Amino acid sequence: MKGAGLVVPSNELPYDFSKEVQSMLKRIQLATKEVAHLNINFSVELVDPEHLIVYTQRGKFDFKADHDRLIIVLVSYTSGFHNYSYDHIDKCWRSISDGHDMRGMYVRDFLHHCVGCPNLND
Repeated sequence: MKGAGLVVPSNELPYDFSKEVQSMLKRIQLATKEVAHLNINFSVELVDPEHLIVYTQRGKFDFKADHDRLIIVLVSYTSGFHNYSYDHIDKCWRSISDGHDMRGMYVRDFLHHCVGCPNLND
């Protein structure tokens, strides 16, 4: 993704980084909680407004804001580490390595070992 590695001071961003992080993590939290009852040994923990952990029977998904780099770091027990920057034009979190949408990666990894499909659409 062109320019995704550039760091812009947060006061110069065309969006509110913390607000967008919190909005996305809240959306993931609520959508995942809707399917939690379908799974064994499963929980969703909003550690703070910018840190969410989804615990599954096989591992966890850990989403955390990195204010220094203005990204969300996702550590997935299925696919490893991913870094996402906010695309304020398309209003989504995109991988800084290949541009994929974070919602798609999470749902794909979730479906490998869990029951149900979190609805992360607006």
